[in-house]
Amino acid sequence: MTGKDWNMLGIHEGARAIVTAGASGIGRAVADRLAGQGCRVVVCDISEEALTGFSDSHPEQKAIKVDVSSDADVDALFAQATDHLGGLDILVNNAGIAGETGRIEDLDAAEWRKCLDVSLTGQFLCAARAVPAIRAAGGGSVINISSVAGKFGYAFRTPYASAKYGIIGLTESLAKELGPDGIRVNAVLPGIVEGPRIQVVIADRARQTGVSHAEMERQYLKKVSMRQMVTARDIAEMVSFLASPSPASCPDSRFPSVATSKPFESEYNVPKSDYHLRRHRCYSHAFNVSLSPGDAGGDHRRLNRRRRGRGRGDPPSRA
Repeated sequence: MTGKDWNMLGIHEGARAIVTAGASGIGRAVADRLAGQGCRVVVCDISEEALTGFSDSHPEQKAIKVDVSSDADVDALFAQATDHLGGLDILVNNAGIAGETGRIEDLDAAEWRKCLDVSLTGQFLCAARAVPAIRAAGGGSVINISSVAGKFGYAFRTPYASAKYGIIGLTESLAKELGPDGIRVNAVLPGIVEGPRIQVVIADRARQTGVSHAEMERQYLKKVSMRQMVTARDIAEMVSFLASPSPASCPDSRFPSVATSKPFESEYNVPKSDYHLRRHRCYSHAFNVSLSPGDAGGDHRRLNRRRRGRGRGDPPSRA
């Protein structure tokens, strides 16, 4: 992508992106953001109604009905998308479902498999098809949407948390594998996301514990410092930043893992000039944003040594 015209966040005009589950919710916010920055976007979704709404708002972009857990559907998506776009620079692996809420002994095995098939296997299927196209383009970005559940787990939401944990392993492994090819691989871990999905989860949990919906929502928000939910727009801003080459020049970016699950206020993968992108309610894992030769699968100890002695809130050193 050398020699392109860059906007303020570093995404070049005409960058080619696929956003899965991109016609509603987080995916729609991401697709809107990328399209607004001049990207050519293909979205897929399972909902025909949502796809129609996206197409009405973005007639210049392409929308395709896809079940990401289906090999055949994913094959068709990438065949159509790469033909339409003429290649690929960015994949946003956003598709996922909430899964069943309940005690482990009460969970239905079919619902467990469905959650992992859509939320985890779907990301694998899409990445496996995106990587050759991104490599052929000379490099680019894969962004996997996980969750804080992928770091801390959630009682009674075992299928969802297990899938999100799996996405972290997928992300870190691909980052080490693909860094030498110039492909940045990151995962964004949102907190409690505002929208209808979390309201269903809260309602299910309230019903199981015998408390009101309002009380259960209060209990959820009690775990969040600002007592409010993260918005889809917050997540779209971070995805937009990670889709650009900007993270490649961040401090410590040559190491396989440049951030753990700290809030943005204490992340070291965000340069000082981009502090405005930080969100206390949204986490980011940034793996292997720019591996130097020989660092693939490398050693975290040097990174840890460099961090010792810095305060948690100190900005990253440019020395």
